[in-house]
Amino acid sequence: MLSLMRKHAQSWIIKIALFAVAIVFVFWGVGSFRSERATRVATVNGKTISQNEFQQAYQQYLGRLQDTGGGRLDDKMLKELKVKQRVMDSLIDQRLLTQLGKDLGFSVTRDELISKIQQIPAFQENGRFSPSRYQRLLQMQRINVEAFEAEQTEQIMMERIQNFMSNFIKVDPEEVRNFYAYLSDEINLALIRFDPEAYRKKLQPTPEQLQAFFAKNPNRYQTPAQVRVGFIEVAPVALEGSAAVPEKELQSYYQQNNQKFLDPKNNQPLPFEQVKDKIQQQLVRERAREAAHQKAEDIYDQLLMIGNLKTFGAKNRVPVQETGWLTYGQPGGAGPEQEKAFLDKAFALKKGEISTVQEFGPDRGFFILQVTERKEARPMSFAEAESRVQQDWLEEQAGLMAQAEAEKFLKEARSAGDWRKLAQEKNLSIEESGYFSRFKNLPAWAQTPENAQIIFSVGTGTPLPEKVLKAGSAYLFLAFKDYRKAAAEEFSQQQDRLAQVLRQQKGSRLLEEWLQQLRKKANIKIYQEG
Repeated sequence: MLSLMRKHAQSWIIKIALFAVAIVFVFWGVGSFRSERATRVATVNGKTISQNEFQQAYQQYLGRLQDTGGGRLDDKMLKELKVKQRVMDSLIDQRLLTQLGKDLGFSVTRDELISKIQQIPAFQENGRFSPSRYQRLLQMQRINVEAFEAEQTEQIMMERIQNFMSNFIKVDPEEVRNFYAYLSDEINLALIRFDPEAYRKKLQPTPEQLQAFFAKNPNRYQTPAQVRVGFIEVAPVALEGSAAVPEKELQSYYQQNNQKFLDPKNNQPLPFEQVKDKIQQQLVRERAREAAHQKAEDIYDQLLMIGNLKTFGAKNRVPVQETGWLTYGQPGGAGPEQEKAFLDKAFALKKGEISTVQEFGPDRGFFILQVTERKEARPMSFAEAESRVQQDWLEEQAGLMAQAEAEKFLKEARSAGDWRKLAQEKNLSIEESGYFSRFKNLPAWAQTPENAQIIFSVGTGTPLPEKVLKAGSAYLFLAFKDYRKAAAEEFSQQQDRLAQVLRQQKGSRLLEEWLQQLRKKANIKIYQEG
């Protein structure tokens, strides 16, 4: 936006706008104290957590959840996950630990902060820190540089506290040996699988049952949201011809990075002339990318005044591409619209809304999107959803029958004593898991915390678990068959690593205990949820 204002500094529209902004600041200065109070979400021992800080932390946490969960989370899911509370607790803990660090005499120098930021992979290009990429990514995320650096400072402080606490953590050799046994002793199980498919064939739903199932699950049957998107892409490759790099800069880069160009025969840097073209290509690409980002920002500034991609494109001879209808949760065509990041941004926009400059990966250009048409998700009629309803009903009922049969068999096996004879009488097939441990060869169906707890509850004294186990759509009855101790010779190879893991676990528990004590003593006031 600033570039646009500089270009039109003499415009009477800009002068009027600046005068209006000046008036706002005059009155804002008078009410700044009240403004700060209105925008704070909490205080910790008098230190404010602002609305802006909370929102940035919330969006970052939400982004990580969406990346791991594979899509957008609705309001109900966010409430169930208590996302706002988790973010608030995290920010309060950061404040408490930062204050603790200062009380302990810790500090963070500017050089330490710079070193940490330069090591973040997202801010690197070709293995080295890129100041322009750093500024660009923060700008694209609308993150204030000062706020980001304050957050990184707090993280360094927390790492320093954790290192300090490690001095109080001791790990006994016998603890390490027991931990190794816990992770590596192997178990072998007998299994009987109760598959819903075996019961599905016996089911025949009535129209009334399907109607009742449909009425019971109204949010399950909706047409997905759809959007059509216009977008402008500024491709760095188109600007490479104008991104010349002087000879002096090529030599300077070589002198600072000659260890990247080693001769495999003697492990010495190759002569400058041999790698000059390679350096030239690399720096030209970097320059072109920086120029493309700046061009995209300039376009965005102008778009804010015009408000329409098509109008802007026609007026300035900038190509505007258009997608067909994109469906939420489904990849688009062969262009950038097939990528998840593009779809997530497109569906986050309202009709007519223009996105900020977006970067969807190092091999793509810079994008500005505008949703031209939008169809929101709507409830389906029973006629539209009938085939899906029938499949879902069959799946649910068959699953319930499989679960009931598995639980019935476990109950009978407990009272019968010889569960193998019982299985033979019922003509049930017995499988064997093979040996596995918590650390090695763990079957896919054993990898959830709940299932792992069921599995490792059995042993020589308790051959049968308390519950059956869910594995995909099937239910498993399991029984202890045998176990074998972990190989002693492997312990010496794993000992140091396991000791480090134990120290980290103890450190996490100790940190949590400290935080609980700090929370009890702290003056914490929460004014709003953010």
